[in-house]
Amino acid sequence: MHVMDRKFRSYDEIGSFPNLRIYLTPEAQIWYNSEEDLAIRETFVRKIHQLSADIREVGYSRIGKAKAISSAGTTLFYLRLTDAQRILYHFRYEGNSVKRKVIIYILSVSNKTNFQKKLLYSAQQKVHASAWDDFNWDSSAGSELNLEECDEKELQELEEQAMTQFNKLPESDKKRNFSRERFIRECERSTIYEFRIPLLQEDGFDFANKLPEILKLQEEQDEMLRENKSQFLLEGVAGTGKTTILFYRLVSRLRTIFDDETFSSDKCVFVTHNSRLRDQVRKLLSYFFANQELEKAKQCIRTVDEEMKRLIKGSKRKFLIGNKLTRDRFKGILRSRKVDLDLFWEEYRGVLRGYNLHGDSRILPKEKYIEEIGRRRGQIKIEERYEFYEIALKIEAKLATEPSLDPSKDGWDDLDLCKEAHIQIQQKPSLASLDFLYIDEVQDLTTAELEIFLRLLNPNGLMDLCVAGDLSQSVQPSAFTWQSLRDLIYRVHDIQVDSEYRLDQNFRSTPYLVDAANDSLELISTFRNEKVMNLQRPFGGTETRGEPIRLFRESESELIGWMKQNKLPNEWCVILVRDEVTKHHLESVLDEGSKEFVETIAKFKGLEERNILLWDPTSGSDRILDLLYHPNRGKEAKARPWNLTTAVIELKYLFVALTRARYLLGIFLPNTTMKKGSVNSLQQHFYASEFVEKECYNESDIQGLGDFAEADFDEAQQMERGYEFANAGQYKMASATFRNANRIDLYHHYLGLHNAESGEYCDAIMAWSNTLEGASTDHNMRDETKKLMAKHASSALEDETNEEGSNEIEIAIKIHAADLLGEKATSHLNAKLEERRKNYVAAAELYLNADLVQDFKRCLSKVQGQDKRSKLLCLNGQYKDAEKLFRLHLKNNNPALAIGIALEPNRFKEKVFIGALLTIYDRFEAGDISWAKEVSRHTGNKVLIAQINEWEIQNILSVEKPDKLIARNQFKIYLEREQYSDCREVLQYIPSETERRQKRLQIEWKEGGFVSVMEHLAENLSSEILENIDSFLEHIPELDRLLKDKPNEILKMAIKSNISKSFDDSKSTSLAAQRLIVISLLMEYMDILKHKDVAQFQQFRIKVTDLVKRRNQPIIRGCASLLLAHAVDEHHPIKVKVEPYRIIIAMIEMHHFGLRKADVGTLSWFVAIYSLHNHFKSEPKIDDLNTSFNSMHSRIYSEPLRKNLLTYSIRVANGKYNTTSFSRLPNIVSAGYEDDIPYFSALIQQHPKMDLPKARDLGFFPLGIKKSGKLVSIVHKDLKWFAYIFKNNEIFSTLWDSVFVDGEERGDLGSFMDALPEHMYEPDEEAAAPENQDENNEPLEEDDISDSDDNPTETPIIEDVPTMKEDLEDNQPLSVSSPPTVQALDLNQLISTTASEYNIPIDVVGDEIESIFYSGLEKEIEGEDNSDGSLTIDRLKTLIDNQTPETLKKQGDRLNRLFNQVFTMPWSNAFKFACMLVFNEKKALKNGDVTYIVLNEIDLQLFSKFAANFDIRRDVLNSKKSYSQRIFNVT
Repeated sequence: MHVMDRKFRSYDEIGSFPNLRIYLTPEAQIWYNSEEDLAIRETFVRKIHQLSADIREVGYSRIGKAKAISSAGTTLFYLRLTDAQRILYHFRYEGNSVKRKVIIYILSVSNKTNFQKKLLYSAQQKVHASAWDDFNWDSSAGSELNLEECDEKELQELEEQAMTQFNKLPESDKKRNFSRERFIRECERSTIYEFRIPLLQEDGFDFANKLPEILKLQEEQDEMLRENKSQFLLEGVAGTGKTTILFYRLVSRLRTIFDDETFSSDKCVFVTHNSRLRDQVRKLLSYFFANQELEKAKQCIRTVDEEMKRLIKGSKRKFLIGNKLTRDRFKGILRSRKVDLDLFWEEYRGVLRGYNLHGDSRILPKEKYIEEIGRRRGQIKIEERYEFYEIALKIEAKLATEPSLDPSKDGWDDLDLCKEAHIQIQQKPSLASLDFLYIDEVQDLTTAELEIFLRLLNPNGLMDLCVAGDLSQSVQPSAFTWQSLRDLIYRVHDIQVDSEYRLDQNFRSTPYLVDAANDSLELISTFRNEKVMNLQRPFGGTETRGEPIRLFRESESELIGWMKQNKLPNEWCVILVRDEVTKHHLESVLDEGSKEFVETIAKFKGLEERNILLWDPTSGSDRILDLLYHPNRGKEAKARPWNLTTAVIELKYLFVALTRARYLLGIFLPNTTMKKGSVNSLQQHFYASEFVEKECYNESDIQGLGDFAEADFDEAQQMERGYEFANAGQYKMASATFRNANRIDLYHHYLGLHNAESGEYCDAIMAWSNTLEGASTDHNMRDETKKLMAKHASSALEDETNEEGSNEIEIAIKIHAADLLGEKATSHLNAKLEERRKNYVAAAELYLNADLVQDFKRCLSKVQGQDKRSKLLCLNGQYKDAEKLFRLHLKNNNPALAIGIALEPNRFKEKVFIGALLTIYDRFEAGDISWAKEVSRHTGNKVLIAQINEWEIQNILSVEKPDKLIARNQFKIYLEREQYSDCREVLQYIPSETERRQKRLQIEWKEGGFVSVMEHLAENLSSEILENIDSFLEHIPELDRLLKDKPNEILKMAIKSNISKSFDDSKSTSLAAQRLIVISLLMEYMDILKHKDVAQFQQFRIKVTDLVKRRNQPIIRGCASLLLAHAVDEHHPIKVKVEPYRIIIAMIEMHHFGLRKADVGTLSWFVAIYSLHNHFKSEPKIDDLNTSFNSMHSRIYSEPLRKNLLTYSIRVANGKYNTTSFSRLPNIVSAGYEDDIPYFSALIQQHPKMDLPKARDLGFFPLGIKKSGKLVSIVHKDLKWFAYIFKNNEIFSTLWDSVFVDGEERGDLGSFMDALPEHMYEPDEEAAAPENQDENNEPLEEDDISDSDDNPTETPIIEDVPTMKEDLEDNQPLSVSSPPTVQALDLNQLISTTASEYNIPIDVVGDEIESIFYSGLEKEIEGEDNSDGSLTIDRLKTLIDNQTPETLKKQGDRLNRLFNQVFTMPWSNAFKFACMLVFNEKKALKNGDVTYIVLNEIDLQLFSKFAANFDIRRDVLNSKKSYSQRIFNVT
């Protein structure tokens, strides 16, 4: 049957006897736990066992006696355990003998001598069972019956007799005494604990265990246990039994799956928040399960941390406890007194981090935190959330600077653990295997933790989820709510969960305390404007109200004085304060022995005490509660919602504080306080309001403080009290309590735990050292203390503040815990040892093993040798830096080896790349010719350089079927060696047709130069080749250089080739590409003139007009402007009508881009005539021609020139500025003077009218150009190369001068045709002038010479080599000889030479130690022939001396390491002492005048303290070795 398909066993059906309840009064509980005689405990259990069996069978007990109590009209039963001890009880049952439910009340014991003080001090006894103080247990009016000899009838008659006697009493006595009804009621009310009979038949119960405080179940709780819901949420404040309900549901589930034989620890988990609660639950299980079942059940009880660590077991990430961000570390980083550190920690952990399981950033995004999460879950006012977020950002930045907490390294917190657990669950779906999940104190878990636990439930399984929590104790206002939990369950598992169950009956506190706590809850509901929260009910009615809360109103100094007088606080009465600031203040003014018992409310949450004192509980949040109840300002303050929000937080703190006390609660309300040495008055408005005008509060005289100090206990009871504090995690209080009990060893032990918890690890180590120095510590305590010292050793070593303190810490750890240390602490200690001896390589490596990066860097900086430093960098994961440093080492110290590794690193792997250096082996690629060249150049050896060059070439050419990369390099080599057939052969391995065509061009260039290239292009025309001229020129670098340096030579080649090839590309912008396009344009122009082709000439002018507009090609633009001016001249030999607008374009662009200096006057005349003359009115306006006029005008022309042009234009128009013609002027001319035009017009009309020329007399052609011989002096400097073509080349000189120039009409092509050679291939014998001279053979100025920014660099021959990366084009060029003049590098010879000479950098840390010291050494040296130890010293000397290194320093270092290793060995203290005697004799080594210290001052102190330790000295002396007595000589 499916587990969830059947009804689970109810509570009554589980245990040793079904349907049996045994209830205890606090007195009975205290007695059992105080009884030291375990036989009496067992007798009690077995008799109760028999008693319950009898009642079930016959309806009454057949052991013990029954006694009539006339004063109560009832019968009382008792069992005799010993002659001096009786147990008084009562019982009742329900149902018949077939199914009879039995209830037994254990009420009292007769002899209270052994626990009287505890009983008097018990809050539970006073609250719940004090009514029995008035009960006459020994009423002798009635008779007794021996239950072993009587029957049921006689027992009934005894009951009737007691009733008859009671009825005869006077009415006044009846009211004063117990009635039967009251007796039964008090039996029910006073027995607040339940006792489960152990499973005795299993013989597995340990009677040494104390009874846990299991609260008995009430009817509503029984109903909850009978509920068989799969999802069960339970809320209840402390003392209501919520943990008990959760536990019983677990027992029910476990019992069922054990019976069904379906148990698996992977399917059931009960989660507690700490190990103390875990151990309590495990102990309870022994009352329900035994043997194997018990062990299996215990496996299911785990803390949050244990379960998380189970989930991340397979993770690669390390979650070391020393790297965890805890509350104390967080507060240590923040160190602010401006914010509530505890509140901020909970906000940071629970919300900013806790709600961010799926976020990419470390904390929630600001908007999500402030708006979404804050509004739905938070009650912190929005201003404070803004402040918190800014602080959180600073915290994140600070964490990155903390080596052990840096999140980018090994630092982590609870959310990091959750994120890793989430990853593991996703990667391993089998982890989601739970059928049953139980969580106690759920309010203390973050949302991220809750989601992880929910995801552990098997979605296809039983989905049994039970959680319990106390929202009223959740002083953190933004993390947990029941609604948020229900939302989370729905989001993760798509399950709607009903509202949570609630427990409200308080078993622990007096009714007065419950009432006061309820008042706080009611006020919270009022401030929230909500329905009143579920209030608590005191258990058992209100007959015993307890003591009202006492209010003490005095000045601070008087209150402190009275506390000192009464020695308060103490172990029996703790004082709670609102925050850490107040805590530190009270600790500073209280006496030693009292200040240890001050704690904050937040840290005492979850703990209760009989008596509690509160100090100024309304001091939090700037006394907001006092402000709200201020007689004048309160009303206004309550009107601000954020004040009420803050007040809710403070009231929750108050609620927690009020519920910490079980019986007596006193509240100190100082009316003055001391701040910075001055006395300031305090107004306790909150505690002067109607809030305290209730029965539960009482104004008390200060003398009443003595009631809180009425504790007179012996040392044994103080010891028990100390352990109570220790189990509750209050280590500082525990240590002080043990000190008062004269157990100084325990005092130091728990003081160390307190210091460790507070992050004071050095103080913790010294405290534990003091524990181990004492003689009274028992063996188990010593072992535990040593383990604690080992656990926190790393943190203490990292927390050193001064050298002296550091030495003490180191000595203490080595003496007491060296053999228990983890790897990190051991490495840290050894690192310090090596650094002291200046062995920086070893120290750095050890620091790295200890995760101490800063210490590692310090030692690294002191290491000599690049190879050693490189190795250390490898160990630290800095592989890039390590590679760089190791390359530098090889280049500087062994260049031949460096070259060998560069070319074939695999041949050096085993010899060079050993140890840590192996991690960078893969970074050395085979065939790294670039590095080989770099190393060879560094040597300056020309032969070696040439050998490497040839080695590279031979390796490339040796590949028979190369890939495309190698094929490219083979092509370059063959091309350089002029092996053109091989070049063509290798082209087949280049897959790209475009690339093959480009490389054929390179062959043609090398074979036949430009003519060959042009012929090839003519035969194999391909638009792809010429689509990008820059790319085209990259493949013919010589052509590129000629175009940059000697373009005239290219022009000559073009003329000789008699080939007209049009080059044009609007994207190529290089100097060479633009010049090639211009030369191509000249060739085209020459061809047109040669053939007088009118149609082509028209197309040519259109083409040149377009070229003028190319903004990204300034050289083409300038040259085209000059050619356009030439082509549109009215006297051009080819007579073609020229459009006037094309002439004006030529004029503007030539003056702007072609000439060095524009002729402003001429240009102005042109613009005015073109714009205003009627002859041109049908032509496009200048603004519509898309010329550079406006740009030129705004950049070049000054304002006066623009004004002159305007006035000139107005004059040309005879002052008629408002005509259509006038509007044709460029806008830039008139726009700036629009308002002044009428004024200019009026002035001009006073002058004679200006007559415009007739159309035939316009002379409208470009002005400003010169003859070819003068052209060089007027063009822009970037165009001088172009002008030199027309100056120095006869053909182009006559071409240029064939048009009207400088007023001469020519228009004759005769001279041009005469200048043309008969065959374009024939060379021109006329030599041209150098390009850097003018027409007078004088050097040009520097500005006139073409810029040299694009100076060519040599193009590398080798582009790629086999097995190399593809960017080898960056290599330096090889000098390829043809044929080769040197032989390639002989690697075999290089390897045999360099490898034998190479010294491997090694570290000597401990390499000899392992061969000398080992665990079995003691047994070998002190064998049967040496039982008295007489040979021990000599044998040790021989062993050590036989291992002497070659140098004095190495010998001393080795001896020092061995000396310190002694402490880590599992040897007896006597044998360790013998070793130290040997080393002490060798504490200094001499070699001539040189002395080397073996044991330094720290080592000698270590030896001295080792010998002085009580335990060690006792062990050495008890060994009775021949050398034992020498321990007295150690100083």
